[in-house]
Amino acid sequence: MAQLPDLGRNPYEAITVVSGCEVQGFDYVDISATDFTKGMIAKRGLDSSGNIQYGVYTGSTGQVLGGIFANHRTTSFYVPVYGKLYDFVSTTLTLKPYILSGSLILTSSTGATLSSASYTVNYTTGVVTSATYADYTNVHAYFRYVDPNKTGIDETLGSSKVTVITGQGEIATLVYDTGAAIAQGDTLKSNAGVPSTAANLSGSTIGTVTQPPTATNPYLRFRIDL
Repeated sequence: MAQLPDLGRNPYEAITVVSGCEVQGFDYVDISATDFTKGMIAKRGLDSSGNIQYGVYTGSTGQVLGGIFANHRTTSFYVPVYGKLYDFVSTTLTLKPYILSGSLILTSSTGATLSSASYTVNYTTGVVTSATYADYTNVHAYFRYVDPNKTGIDETLGSSKVTVITGQGEIATLVYDTGAAIAQGDTLKSNAGVPSTAANLSGSTIGTVTQPPTATNPYLRFRIDL
């Protein structure tokens, strides 16, 4: 599972409402919720006082699909690297340390995605190892890594409330599962809180793909009815 760019204080707008939808920020965030970013999938539940609250929707049994997050709530500050050129030296390619697990995408000089099954990543050291792609040059890398000297961003901190996108409409997002093939008309479910077309995912359908991402336009567009 992977997600494209946005986390932390980052100029990328991770999600955009193309048409329709309802955007509301009235309800509370689940204080026990794991980190989430704009574009991830929200579950709706109740706190001990009976107030509606939102956490990350994974599709587990008993969870209620609540919408799409339109706020960040992160602990770490992630720096985005978008299309930077690297070279394999023999069988290794060295990126940045502390890469966000699952965030790495590598493409060739022609824009073709390198198969993630053909290399391994040490997310702590940032070293990629591959016999298949030995001595490849001009490899474009897309990933996020932790800056330990900065904190994340929590847009729910002041109010303890979160903005969620619901209703009927179309969304464009940079947050999705890049490890699964995406085609127009595919249905999307949650893979650890991220929209995905992967097989054998549990939980409710989030939406239907209207425009898959491409090398020149990384946004995934899909219709929702939540």
